[in-house]
Amino acid sequence: YEIRLSLVGSEMCIRDRVSTQSTGEPKMRVVYCAVVVLLSLQLFCNADKDAAGYRIEGLIKADDYNRMKVYVYGDSGVFTAFVRQDGTFTVYDVPSGAYQLEVHSVKWTFGSYRVDISARYNGKVKARLATDNTQFVPYPLEIQPLSPAIYFEKRESFNPLSLLESPMTLMMILTVLMLVFFPKLGALDPEMMKELQKSEAQKKEVSKVSALKQS
Repeated sequence: YEIRLSLVGSEMCIRDRVSTQSTGEPKMRVVYCAVVVLLSLQLFCNADKDAAGYRIEGLIKADDYNRMKVYVYGDSGVFTAFVRQDGTFTVYDVPSGAYQLEVHSVKWTFGSYRVDISARYNGKVKARLATDNTQFVPYPLEIQPLSPAIYFEKRESFNPLSLLESPMTLMMILTVLMLVFFPKLGALDPEMMKELQKSEAQKKEVSKVSALKQS
């Protein structure tokens, strides 16, 4: 739009100059056209500067920068930059606005940051944690890894106490305790003891059948 306006202004100036030379009118129109052209050029320069964008810089403190990359997500698009071998990075041509910065690595996991770029203050950058918008961090950014990247789940080791969580195990332990301690108490007669042993035998058969069904 600015280029079209400047071209129109230039055409008006040429026409006014021709008309002024031919008719002898005042030169105020020529001055007016020159002002329009200058304003158009200034607007075009400002738009070109804003399109070029600003920079986001920082330092990552890690022991391995192989295939490490910085991603900046926002309404204006996605901007990326590789991390140098000294840990520094620079994301170029980022327009003003609010963005989310993430670091991708094959070895480490990093936290996310919210980055605000102000066009009013000539590209001033403010950064804060994405999980807490009230906690600002110094700029240029200094990012440290949170933990090593884990791609496989660790197999849990065998825990003998986990057997106690099974109802069948608890039933067997209770049965053994009853068989061991009840005869010593002498509180049961022989007939009741037989019935108790019979019921326990039935429970064992039911447990065996259920185990066979599960297998």
